[in-house]
Amino acid sequence: MKPAAHTALGFLALAVALAAVPAGGCGGPDAGAVGAGGGPCAPGLAPCDGQCTAVNVDPDNCGQCGRQCQAGEICSAGTCVVHCGGGATHCKGKCIDTQSDPANCGGCGNACGSGLVCSAGQCSTDCLGGTTRCGDRCVDGDTDPANCGLCGNACAKGEICWAGQCGVSCGPGTTKCAEQCVNTAIHPAHCGMCDNACGSGQICFAGQCGLKCYGGTTKCTDWCMDTEIDPAHCGSCGNACAGGQICSGGNCALQCGGGATKCGSKCVDVLLDAANCGSCGNACAGGLVCSSGVCALVCDGGTTKCGGKCVDTALDPANCGGCGKPCAQGEVCKGGKCFVDQESCTDGVDDNYDGLVDCADPLCSGYYCVAPVPNGWSGPAKLYVGGGPAPACGGPWPGSTAGGEGALSAPAATCAACGCGAPSGMSCGVGSTALWNSHTCDNLLGTVTPPAPNVCKGFSVGALDSAMGNKATTLGGSCQPAGGEATAAPATFANQALLCTGASTGAGCGSNVCAPKPGQSYATCVHKSGDVACPGSPYTVKYVIYESVSDTRACTACTCAAPVGAACPGGTTILYNDNLCQFSPVTIPNDGVSCVDTGGTKKSLIFIPGGQPPQGGACAPSGGGQPTGSVTPAGARTVCCL
Repeated sequence: MKPAAHTALGFLALAVALAAVPAGGCGGPDAGAVGAGGGPCAPGLAPCDGQCTAVNVDPDNCGQCGRQCQAGEICSAGTCVVHCGGGATHCKGKCIDTQSDPANCGGCGNACGSGLVCSAGQCSTDCLGGTTRCGDRCVDGDTDPANCGLCGNACAKGEICWAGQCGVSCGPGTTKCAEQCVNTAIHPAHCGMCDNACGSGQICFAGQCGLKCYGGTTKCTDWCMDTEIDPAHCGSCGNACAGGQICSGGNCALQCGGGATKCGSKCVDVLLDAANCGSCGNACAGGLVCSSGVCALVCDGGTTKCGGKCVDTALDPANCGGCGKPCAQGEVCKGGKCFVDQESCTDGVDDNYDGLVDCADPLCSGYYCVAPVPNGWSGPAKLYVGGGPAPACGGPWPGSTAGGEGALSAPAATCAACGCGAPSGMSCGVGSTALWNSHTCDNLLGTVTPPAPNVCKGFSVGALDSAMGNKATTLGGSCQPAGGEATAAPATFANQALLCTGASTGAGCGSNVCAPKPGQSYATCVHKSGDVACPGSPYTVKYVIYESVSDTRACTACTCAAPVGAACPGGTTILYNDNLCQFSPVTIPNDGVSCVDTGGTKKSLIFIPGGQPPQGGACAPSGGGQPTGSVTPAGARTVCCL
């Protein structure tokens, strides 16, 4: 559990300010306030009770002589303010630990309901992170002087609580600050020494205030926490383990791993922990360290005494190469040097100095040893073949080729029905004239058709009594064909295929190469353009994938027959009784129904057009709309897999 917050005292700031006063003395309007040389107070200092005083930081004379700050306040820039250190929060003039205060749980004014406690900044029915519920609060019975070992067991005045026992001195590795035993190496309210509070936003590591954590620890508010073992921040900040659990390897559990021993709510190394040397609660006396589970004056086994612990400075990230030399966050310590514990699996170099290269290093668990790529082939690559959409490439496989594999299905195109538009381009010819030797048009003598409109046509048919004009004929014209559009379903292969390429390879495999593992649904392969034989063992499982298809499916063009059914409106025929179309004209309408008495024999006629283009008519489809073409695979690539 995080120790109680401590408010920074004003006298520290005052001491700093006074130390900066020049030796020449003070100044001001008070004739009694003079410096050592008898002159006035220096700029920024004021005469208070005969002394040159830094009123910008003095809590007894804050801003002006005689203005005192209240308890818990400091003087900053001539104003009394509350400065909370040690991870505490300023709530209405007070410094509050919002991680445990039920009236301000997680934030100012956020009060927990009846029957709930505040644990790790959250209202809950149980205490987390190895703390114990005492009334409406969660306390650390190992260090809380008001509840030392059990609820209500308050230590006497002048005593502190250490390992659940009241006493007059603190255990190894801690310092007595007021009524608490604190680790001044990491406590933000007592960083390096009692009452030396780090500034807002800073943390304490190795007894120094700073902005970031080192040695593999993680910054959680104002603390550097080892999320591998801290039950209040297990695996990540604020992830508190339930009551009875400990934090081992960043996971809440009931037992410790890696040879550690469960002591209360923590996993400790009883071979090196001075507070639990050899067994839980067996604290070494002041000045002694824990070496191989025994309290001693010196460290053995090549370890070095750093404070109250024996550490291996060749491996300890908090004391790498010497006591108090922490590695940066994310770095490890090996051989007394800090570096990022990473291994590039494809460069053939031992990047983290553990004597293991690429695939031989456990850090390259995503790689494995495979046979080298044969001459003339490309790879290694990974191939997916299946009925559904292929998983994406990426990561160590930046390139990709998508295609199909297996039988190709491509039904013939479906052709829309052919049709024809309205006729256009037609003209009217001439109408024929039927000649009769009766007055009722029932004894046909013959039919006469002029060679062209308005051209006189002579004829000889004998006795002529009546005539009937037929409509003019239509000439030429055509219709625009329509329809016949092709609709084709997409061509599909039996399987989808995705070839992921571009991976680099490394060493650590003898005569083989270190390649990234293909992952589920993929196989490791080599590939080559065209449909060719595989190169041989171990790349023997052959696939041919096609990157595209050649699709010529279409429909034949629609055609239309000549227009039929059109009619030429109007028009008349004029009959004459001479051969030159001059005398005794008789007009006959060319409507195909009117029978006109000619008044005797006629010998010539002229067709007079009606003056309008043909009307109506239509064209019938005469061909087209039949499916043609086919689909064939293209862009073959042979892929041979393990």
